[in-house]
Amino acid sequence: MASRTDQYHGALLIDKPAGLTSHDVVLQIRQLIKQRSVGHTGTLDPRAEGLLMVCLGRATKVIRYLADHDKTYDAGIRLGLTSSTLDAEGVDENAKPRYIPSLKPAHLESLLKEFEGTQVQRVPRFSAIRVGGRRLHELARSGEEFEPPERTVHIRHIEFLSYDKPDLFIRVTCSKGTYIRSLADEVGRRVGCGAYLAALKRTSVGPFELTDALTVSDLTDMIDRRSIEEHIIPLERLFGCAAITVKDKFSKNIVSGPMLKKKDIVKLDGSFTVGDHIVLKNTDGSILAVGKAEVDSASIGMDGQIRIFKYERVLN
Repeated sequence: MASRTDQYHGALLIDKPAGLTSHDVVLQIRQLIKQRSVGHTGTLDPRAEGLLMVCLGRATKVIRYLADHDKTYDAGIRLGLTSSTLDAEGVDENAKPRYIPSLKPAHLESLLKEFEGTQVQRVPRFSAIRVGGRRLHELARSGEEFEPPERTVHIRHIEFLSYDKPDLFIRVTCSKGTYIRSLADEVGRRVGCGAYLAALKRTSVGPFELTDALTVSDLTDMIDRRSIEEHIIPLERLFGCAAITVKDKFSKNIVSGPMLKKKDIVKLDGSFTVGDHIVLKNTDGSILAVGKAEVDSASIGMDGQIRIFKYERVLN
């Protein structure tokens, strides 16, 4: 939770190296900037590298909304071997590679296209998801029998990058909750020789790109030069949804969650339908609250008494 003593508010784009957990990075940044309200918007496995969006101060209150962004990954899939963890950690060093059939780029491109769209994916046995209060990787390492849960995910696009036997390189844009490890395992099943995820780099989170990210070392230098503020993305830039600007009188009472009426509105930015996430802003452009639309934007002018906005999070 954000504290009144927090100095920094917004988000930092961090280039996480392989070998650190996402939580390790959060702890490092907490120590560097000397504030506790720091959190990330989507876990990267310790072996993975790339873009980690780290929220500071008031932005930690809206992490769950930012986690909904699509993400893009560059992945290396090694064919011919399987893994208990679906990545390099669980590969049996004594296992003999299986025969890999002849694969041409056109065949691989066609196979990858079959994974695009909405699908049900089984969560890896070695993952941080909790079942009955315990993380799956804890259950798996203890030898307990359990059935990993399934989840519905959406793969927007898969691009074939290259193939240098036994390594297949792809680019995947997908919804939150998608496990690229599970995708790699399934590719191996379809090819018929098994496969595991050998390398993973996250290159984008929504509109934010790895090319704009800082390393923790960069951040350390900036703290010394007191230039970190230049690289913090303001809260107002983190949301891509529609917004309603409200009058100053209304914004002063926002903590109590007052009912929003037509007379309180200064302007609309963007259109929305019932159930869409929208934000309330004050006349200075600062975000006051996040919630869901209870009417279509086109209907607001029809009846001054209709309920317009359902609060989910007030930022104070």
